[in-house]
Amino acid sequence: ASADSAFSKGAYAYAKLSYETALELKPEDSYPREKLTELEDLESQIAAQQKINDDYNKLISQADDLFKSGNYDMAISKYSEAQLIKSIENYPADQIVKITGLLANAEKQRKLDEKYNELITVAFQQFNQDKLADSKKSYLNASELKPMENLPKLQIASIDSMITIRQKEAEVRKKYDVLVSKGDEYKLSKEYQNALNSYNEALLLIPGESIALSKKKEVETIQVNIRREAERKRSYDDAITKGDKLFAEGSYELSKIEFERASKLYSDKDYPRQRLDDISKELERVAAETAHKNGYKYVVCGHIHSPKIESFNVNGEEVIYMNSGDWLESLSSLEYVDNKWSIYMHTRSEDEFKKEEGARIEMTNKELYKDLIAEFKILQD
Repeated sequence: ASADSAFSKGAYAYAKLSYETALELKPEDSYPREKLTELEDLESQIAAQQKINDDYNKLISQADDLFKSGNYDMAISKYSEAQLIKSIENYPADQIVKITGLLANAEKQRKLDEKYNELITVAFQQFNQDKLADSKKSYLNASELKPMENLPKLQIASIDSMITIRQKEAEVRKKYDVLVSKGDEYKLSKEYQNALNSYNEALLLIPGESIALSKKKEVETIQVNIRREAERKRSYDDAITKGDKLFAEGSYELSKIEFERASKLYSDKDYPRQRLDDISKELERVAAETAHKNGYKYVVCGHIHSPKIESFNVNGEEVIYMNSGDWLESLSSLEYVDNKWSIYMHTRSEDEFKKEEGARIEMTNKELYKDLIAEFKILQD
């Protein structure tokens, strides 16, 4: 009874379950089996009808879309297919009549299409020529002819977006140019940090822009050079201060190191060279005094000073200071001829110098020693 009630109310799933249960309880009873067969037939009919409805609705949807887009021939074809599926429906027939009426004005439509396509072509050309305002106007005219067409609307939206973007870019570029000009002014007045700040602000507006980037790097290089120069100046002043202090204390060798360091930092400065000359003189004086103190009348040095022979008066007695120089830079040596010391200065051409030096570079230590001994013997002869 409950199965029949559900069946009559359209609750077919419940009814089917109830009939199947009854059949399991009484397999010999034909009534549940007959009702199940009836249900299967009914379900098949419902599925078939549902398919008809789905196919019909799909064709109607396609036909409506085609109709809206102006594709009338295809729309009629789809409406006709839908009409074959559901001949009792009036909608497909009404739409076909409506389209047929529209097609009666085919010449008018053709001219409309022709004008529309002409406007679209012109608008496209104007867009490529970067005439955005003119292109937008042409698309607007085309959209008035065919309000259902999406192309003009999409192009108009794209043009509006481009115009907005360009306006914003122009505003950004204007601010950028102001910041770069401001940075240039700061740079000209040597306000380098302010210049760097302006260039950085400009690069925040247009990241990676070559002009601001180049100017920024230029200012950064200037700042680095300023810092290096300041550090060099500090090192120079420190060396001079230490050198003067050590000189005053009589620490001439240590003083010499500081003044040599200062001279390397600023080779064009006269003061370190003057102090080095003073140190050389003091060292020569100290050497002479040390020789006298130890009962010597001669001081012989070489390789670290300029060639020189000078007489010092130490406590009323003469002490001779002699420096041979060296054989690489000054090309000098000390000679004792006719009971008298003198400085020998060797002269040679640049080509000879290069040739001899090149040959000596290839020599071993023993060969170099033999070569120097041979030269010394020549000079003795």
